[in-house]
Amino acid sequence: MQRTRLTRLAAVALAAALVPALAACGSSRTAGTIQGNSGNGVSVDVGPLQVRDLTLVQGPDGSRAGTFVLTIVNTSDEPDELLGVTVKGGSPATGVISGAGATGGKVTLPPLSRTQIGYVGTTVTVDVTGIDIPPTAYVPVELRFAKAGRTEPEVMAAAPVLFYEGIAPAAGPTAAE
Repeated sequence: MQRTRLTRLAAVALAAALVPALAACGSSRTAGTIQGNSGNGVSVDVGPLQVRDLTLVQGPDGSRAGTFVLTIVNTSDEPDELLGVTVKGGSPATGVISGAGATGGKVTLPPLSRTQIGYVGTTVTVDVTGIDIPPTAYVPVELRFAKAGRTEPEVMAAAPVLFYEGIAPAAGPTAAE
C-alpha cells in the first residue's frame, strides 16, 4: 500500500514538472520562423519592404484567372514602386497592375506607409489570366520592386470563399481555354 502511494506521488510529481515544458511548445522567439506558410497568405521581407498576407485568390469556377491580395509596408524614408508580379509555376502568367491607385502599370509605395492591394474596397488590383493552379496549391511568384529588388515566395492559390469572398479579377471571369 505504501509503495503504491509513493509510485502515484512520483508520477504526479513528474507530470507536474513536465507541464511547463510542454505548455511552452511553439512559444519561443523562433517559433514564427519554424512554421511554414499558412492559408492566410505568405509574408516576406525584401529590403525595407514588408510584404504581408500575399495570396493568389482564384477567379470563379471555370475561369483561369485570379487576383493577388497583399499588403506592402514600406519602412523606408524613401518611396519605392511595385513594378510587377509574375506567376512562375503552374502555368506562368504576368500580372496586370491596374486601378485608380496604379500609374503606368505600377504602384507607388510612399515612404513609411502601408499599401493594400486586391482587397474588397481597395483601388489597386493585380490580376492574372491563363493560370491553371489547383486550389490550395503553392506556386512560386516573383514580385519586382524599383529599389528593393525582387523576391520569389511560394504563394497559395485560394478559392474565393470565406474571407476571400467578393475578391475577383477586375476584368471579371475569364472563359476557360
